[in-house]
Amino acid sequence: MNRKEKYMTEKVDPVMTPLLKKLLADEPADVAAHISKLTALADDEERARWDARVDEVGALAETLHLSLTQEIRKLRNERIGDLNGNTLVVCGPIMGKVTDSSAVIGLEVDEAARITVLATSKSGGVPHTVEASRNFPGMAPRTLVLQGLRPDTIYTYTFEGLAAAQDSELGELKLQFRTLPEDSNVRRVRVLVQSCDQPRRMLEGEENPWGRLKNLCSRGECDVMLHLGDQVYTKMDGFLDRAKQNMDSYDRPNANTLVKAKMLNMAKEELRSCYRYTWSLPECRATLAQSSHLMIWSDNDVANDFTEKQNPDGTQYYSDQFIKAAMGVYTEYQRQLWDPSCEGQLPAKEQTLMEEWHFHKYGPLGIFLVDMRGNRITAGGIMCKGDIMSAKQKAALETAFADPEITCMLVASEIPFVSQDSPAMKKAAKKIKFLEGHWAYKYEECTWVYDTCCNWKAVDPERRDVILLGGDIHTGVESVLKDNKTGVEVKSITASPITNHVCDFYLPLEGQYDDRYSWSHKHLKGMRNFCKIDAKFDEDGACTMDVSMVEIPTNPSHH
Repeated sequence: MNRKEKYMTEKVDPVMTPLLKKLLADEPADVAAHISKLTALADDEERARWDARVDEVGALAETLHLSLTQEIRKLRNERIGDLNGNTLVVCGPIMGKVTDSSAVIGLEVDEAARITVLATSKSGGVPHTVEASRNFPGMAPRTLVLQGLRPDTIYTYTFEGLAAAQDSELGELKLQFRTLPEDSNVRRVRVLVQSCDQPRRMLEGEENPWGRLKNLCSRGECDVMLHLGDQVYTKMDGFLDRAKQNMDSYDRPNANTLVKAKMLNMAKEELRSCYRYTWSLPECRATLAQSSHLMIWSDNDVANDFTEKQNPDGTQYYSDQFIKAAMGVYTEYQRQLWDPSCEGQLPAKEQTLMEEWHFHKYGPLGIFLVDMRGNRITAGGIMCKGDIMSAKQKAALETAFADPEITCMLVASEIPFVSQDSPAMKKAAKKIKFLEGHWAYKYEECTWVYDTCCNWKAVDPERRDVILLGGDIHTGVESVLKDNKTGVEVKSITASPITNHVCDFYLPLEGQYDDRYSWSHKHLKGMRNFCKIDAKFDEDGACTMDVSMVEIPTNPSHH
């Protein structure tokens, strides 16, 4: 009997096998607690393997640790000291949400390992070091959360538990971030905004805009970067097609639990590979390793048009289990960066709608990232009809605006808020179905957003400001929404694309939305782009904002 077979058949009970006794010799040895802990660490694939084993052998499965083989193996390696020193980084590190006292760091490694991050202050005086440790699964991202950081302080960070060669490679990156001041001391927040990263669309000789983003972060000129959708394109290079093919036989009657788990994992691996590739390109990776990054999902972060796409017979194009798997991968790589407590897991109740909006407050600055898709898809992967924003999300936005300390609000979504009038959008949607998901198609909702923003600004227009932000359309646009009722104007910025191909702009440059609102557009023709926002605050919180678009030519001849 080989070692694997021995692991799969020996019993785990108070009478431990000699092998496990040796492995756990230096433990205070509450064996039952150890097994309970290992069970809790098992991932979805391991749990599916356990369920399959229960189906196969019944009650006897309770005495087998088949489902714990990966964790037992990891524990063995830790005991004999041969794990640390071989572990490699597959994706990351990625700086997630940073506050005045905490920071979230995303990381994916190639094998189960215990990893520690150490952050040390760069400022003068006695260095301040904070660390965080956790067990990582292999080939699935997780986060490390640093707590107890000092406000308004630059930190550099390193890792323990990685291969020496990996340490030296990470040493070539600038791994740093700056904590925000305490809310009462925030006087300035610098925000960068971009979307639509499909690096395969870059042509030879073209400047990669990520180089500029990296330099801004390296110089400490970015406190928060907003990623407004299409952080990756799972359809790029066939990742999405291969993932879908891996699940073609999922619903066959003779597909047992273990086979289905394998199919799901194979599909997830294809989608994970897209994230690993896109976020490991040198300038993108160097950017993500610095500053703070907040992301809102769009379709391509999951599966192209996953909340709208249908078969000719009206059924949803992607199976519910495939959408669930794809949303799970998004959750691992993106949601964890601002919600580390989710541990990369979807909501347990599959019938519930997804809720991916999030709000962040930095003193007098509020940033609300709108979820345009969650109200039309369940956690179980079932498409459904619904408004762009649920009543719960609208209430969350109203609550954010009601905060008396906030004088500047950035409201962002994957698709631009300001485009054209509703009748024109509905006419266009008869030929192009996905336009049904755009703001102007939903007149009542779009108008509600306009009213909410303009009414709030009009209460104190000398001290308050609000900017609408969007991406998606692959061309940069600076727009102004004019409110004929209150007299205020609201800027609307479309920052797109960062690397994808650049499209033309097909909308009228000015027009009337309805009796109250009108718009004007300035198109950044032929340019990749991103937006810079420099929000400054007086002692009383009064806000002034410098908003500018950075344009990057798409053809070397334009230099």
